[in-house]
Amino acid sequence: MQAYDQLAPAGRADLQSNHRYLWVVVAGLLAVHATAAWLTRAPGIGIGQDDATYVLLSRSLAHGEYRDLSLVGAPPHRLYPPGYPALLAVWQAVAGDRFDGLVVLSIVCSTVTLALTFALLRRLFSTSTAVICLVALAVNPYLVDSAGRVGSEAPYALFSLLALWIVMRAGAQSGVVYLGGASAISAALTRSIGITLLIALSLYWILQRRIRWAVTLTMSCVLTVGIGLWRSGTITARGPMSYLADATFADRGVPYSLVQELVYRIVHNVPAYLGLALPYLLPLPTVQGTVVDNVLGTALATAGLAAGIAVFARRWRPAALYLLAYAALLTLWPWQVSRYIVPVLCLVVPAVLIGSGWLTQRFGANWESRTVLALGSVLAINGAVRTARMIQIRASCVRGATLPSPSCVHPYQASFFAAVDYIGKYTAPDAVFVSAKAPTLFYYTGRRSILPDATPDHDPGSFVRRLARNGVEYVLLSTLLATEPRRAEMLSADCQALSLVVGFPPSTYLFRIRSAADRSDEAACRALVDYHRATIGEDFNLRTWPP
Repeated sequence: MQAYDQLAPAGRADLQSNHRYLWVVVAGLLAVHATAAWLTRAPGIGIGQDDATYVLLSRSLAHGEYRDLSLVGAPPHRLYPPGYPALLAVWQAVAGDRFDGLVVLSIVCSTVTLALTFALLRRLFSTSTAVICLVALAVNPYLVDSAGRVGSEAPYALFSLLALWIVMRAGAQSGVVYLGGASAISAALTRSIGITLLIALSLYWILQRRIRWAVTLTMSCVLTVGIGLWRSGTITARGPMSYLADATFADRGVPYSLVQELVYRIVHNVPAYLGLALPYLLPLPTVQGTVVDNVLGTALATAGLAAGIAVFARRWRPAALYLLAYAALLTLWPWQVSRYIVPVLCLVVPAVLIGSGWLTQRFGANWESRTVLALGSVLAINGAVRTARMIQIRASCVRGATLPSPSCVHPYQASFFAAVDYIGKYTAPDAVFVSAKAPTLFYYTGRRSILPDATPDHDPGSFVRRLARNGVEYVLLSTLLATEPRRAEMLSADCQALSLVVGFPPSTYLFRIRSAADRSDEAACRALVDYHRATIGEDFNLRTWPP
């Protein structure tokens, strides 16, 4: 690590000379990021459900509760921690509840996060390194995308970077250090994976022999995050599964041991994250029709990240420990979701750039800086091209309507929103639904749902009757989740018990459960046959828009 140990004094010296326009450049890059996020912002609450769930939880918190308002009976919520909904509740009390106003909160959080990242890199390495990293981060399409929507990624990144910034600036000042611990706890209350930041800071202080600080943080964590996790695991009411349950969940349908399950997850998760997600999110260039770019991208990203973490371990140990803990949890987690990396891209991108530079410094004195500049330029150019593509697509988006315009969303999503519009206008306010997107449906219409798994599928032939016994009146069938074709098969087993209310091309249907007085017809059965034909071979992971 000699190169960066020697670079630090020179890096600090370059803060004092020939940087008259530095802050103009930094402010300009931050403005570019904020502007791109605004131009590519989501057109409204979408079909991802996270955004609708967070907003509904913020409304529940405003009334002193924490419940799933979209479900019949409004059971206690146990999936998401309350940090981000609480932040939304405070923001809405000040700035109102318009969707664009909620997006502004994410943009502010993301922009401040980039500013903190620049300040830390400038302090620990050099101004030139910090500027190169900031350029790559400012136009990163995935950071721009997360800043332009209602979601917990941007606030989580802000709290985590703020904690790292405070800890590095505090030195031996215990009062300031405790502020860093409070920020880390806020991160864990925003996203459950923030527990990795608490572990990293506790371990960092133990290594520094600051045992009192580590114990204080641990106890504070137990009294806040720990109690919240325990509560989510003990709630028995019907509702979305908790992340605590996720951590012990195995979905392979065969008996397994803990060791076998962990090995299974490691073998499947590590190649997926390092070989696919990481190179694409940086973002490294890709070439269609060849695997050469995948191999080179994986090797470059993996080697750079590993070396970068090693450099951080000498110069920025809390960040190194945090990245290791974060990576360990993703490796052992039962689900592979590439967007889990997005909240730490502000650390991952600098780590890859700095690590790649360190790996090449043995070739000559100038190789290090040239490598950082060259790779940073590649990431910035590729990121800018993808972000410009997003801006171009969003330019045709007609905004301002109650529901997202068809010009702003994928055709399959547009058909779902057309159904939602119909439901809001022509169904009774107390009607009960089965829908794959219950929070989104409730957000726009106020209609409650029951969870599909509230009626187990042991006997498909009795599925519709069980729905009726649970008070369900309507079934909204779309093509937004991979589980919906299975639900369509169960409906088909007793399609005579359904009436087709209306269909919304290309493949969204609203069915009504027939009462004894209703006349039977074949329209529902034909619609389900058409649905089955339309969904054969469909990749339900390709529902994001813009592409």
